[in-house]
Parts: sequence; C-alpha cells; structure tokens
Amino acid sequence: MICFNVMLASAKVIEDPDRGSGMFEYYLDATIQLHNLSYNKQAGVLINVDGIWRKIYTLYSHSLLTGGGNMVEVWKTRDFELLKKIDIHPEPRLKPSFSFAVFYHNLDQANWYWDNNYGHNYLVTAQ
Repeated sequence: MICFNVMLASAKVIEDPDRGSGMFEYYLDATIQLHNLSYNKQAGVLINVDGIWRKIYTLYSHSLLTGGGNMVEVWKTRDFELLKKIDIHPEPRLKPSFSFAVFYHNLDQANWYWDNNYGHNYLVTAQ
C-alpha cells in the first residue's frame, strides 16, 4: 500500500563557477515521487531563493514498481534549474542554503498534495 501522494526522493544544489562572468551559479537537481492519482497533473518544488518563493516544475521521468506491487511515478527537474548567481569575490564566502517543499497538483480534481518535511520544510545547502 502506498502511504504518500508526493514525497521528496532527492535534492541537491550544485555550485558551478563561471569564470568568464566571475560568478558562481547555483542549480537545483531534484527528484520527487508521486502516487498516480490523475492523468492531468503538475509536480514540482516550491523553493525560497533570497526571501522569494519560486515554483519550479518537474517533468515525468519514469515509473517504478514498488515492493507492494504498486507503481509510483518519478519526476525530475529539467537538466539543472538555475536558482541564483553570486559574485565569486570576495573569498571566503558562505555557500547558500535553500528552504523548500515539494508538491503534486492533481488538475483533474483540483487537489494539492505537499511534502514539506512534516511542516518544517526541507533545507539544502549548495555543494
């Protein structure tokens, strides 16, 4: 039996130095799993970037057969989703952290499902 409608499978923020522009770029790489409740749906990540909440949609990747014989859908961010850029200088600097939750919007029934780490939101720091 599946006991979730949406859940975070993995998330990381990747730091990429762009030496040509003198900036660090930060990208989100996230995977979520859905219990397939509808044909028409949207899924994604609601993430706080510098005090502003951004909705980043994910795309269907594939389905998995669970140990209980059920299917779950795996959805992922496109390639890498750019979150922000910061100046390479001055050094040293703190790597940014981002607060987020994942969602599944069942468009057929207009229902929203959330995984927000039991009300505490997830937190990820750039690698």
